[in-house]
Amino acid sequence: MSAITGQPAPKPLAGAASKIASTEGAAAIAVSSSTDIIFEILSRLPVKTLCRFRCASKQWRALISDPIFQTTHDSRVKPLLVGRDGASLRLMDMEGNVVRTMDGVDPWWMLYCSVHGHACVANGQSPDPQVIDLATGKMLLPGPNLPETPHYYYGYSVYTYGFGRTALSHVYKVVRYRRGRFFHPCDVLTLGDGVGWRQTQSPPTLVSLSYNQRSVAINGVLHLFVLGENNILCYDLDSEAWNKKIEGPSEAIMRDPSVKTRNASMAELNGALCMVQTKVHTSGHSCTDMWLLTDSDNNTWSKTYTIWMATTVDLVKPLRMMPEGGKLLFYYMKGNSTPIMQIFDPRDQTCTNMMGTTTGLTGTIVLCNLRLGRFVSV
Repeated sequence: MSAITGQPAPKPLAGAASKIASTEGAAAIAVSSSTDIIFEILSRLPVKTLCRFRCASKQWRALISDPIFQTTHDSRVKPLLVGRDGASLRLMDMEGNVVRTMDGVDPWWMLYCSVHGHACVANGQSPDPQVIDLATGKMLLPGPNLPETPHYYYGYSVYTYGFGRTALSHVYKVVRYRRGRFFHPCDVLTLGDGVGWRQTQSPPTLVSLSYNQRSVAINGVLHLFVLGENNILCYDLDSEAWNKKIEGPSEAIMRDPSVKTRNASMAELNGALCMVQTKVHTSGHSCTDMWLLTDSDNNTWSKTYTIWMATTVDLVKPLRMMPEGGKLLFYYMKGNSTPIMQIFDPRDQTCTNMMGTTTGLTGTIVLCNLRLGRFVSV
């Protein structure tokens, strides 16, 4: 009964409430669906594009800054590439699009490696390397004024470097080796501690100081070639101590008078230690074998790739095993020429050029697994 008219109160329209609820639910579903679609699209875009899209709206900025989105993006996008371009470092995606250019790199510095978004560059005739944060372009070492531990050694000093991140404390360390007559004096520097170079244990035997045989860091351990041998020394970055020696694959030391064998080199390939050896046949063809270390305790290696090339090459470096049919991303060089990047398909034994990716680059190329969060937080 209505208090005003005295008439019975009107009944609500049948189904009106349910229609309103249904409309609101449909709108919520539409918004949720739209957000999911945007999430899926954006999570597959390159880092450089996402950095630009953060300015599109507050909603997109919040989405791109969300840790869940960043984790999804990191799992889907391809690693970035780092290469030398004159007096600068170039950070770019697999299509050759430049994400960042870092100027001020000494033209005599060589690119040694990239570890968790940090690149190490150095000149083998200088005691002072440089570490560059690839997300910010900032140089993390002050340069030639670092304190140096004196050593007594004979002859002209030549340096080589190792760079990696400790497995336990996640701090970055640079290890420096000097040429010596009977041993290699060795120093270590921890980034950010302000101490500078500290003397550490010398390798138990002479190691190769060749740039093409430079050390490789995997899971907090530096791996170095023993000079003149098919063996690898291991230096633990946490304990700063030398531990076990790994024997290389026995097939890598086989000799054939009709084949000119290049010195073996190492690389990190999808988290595993990879040994690479190129052989140049009298026919002018090159054959490169690649082994992955499957069991370091038992010195077990598995030959994973053999790449035949109708040209004579001096250096072949693997970069990444791709998910599509076991394809391999690698590059090769002839002398000091521009590196040529290719994709090798083991199913039909073919190599396909990645056009334009390395245009203008000189020397080494390394992968950079730099996460999106490093860019959107700076």
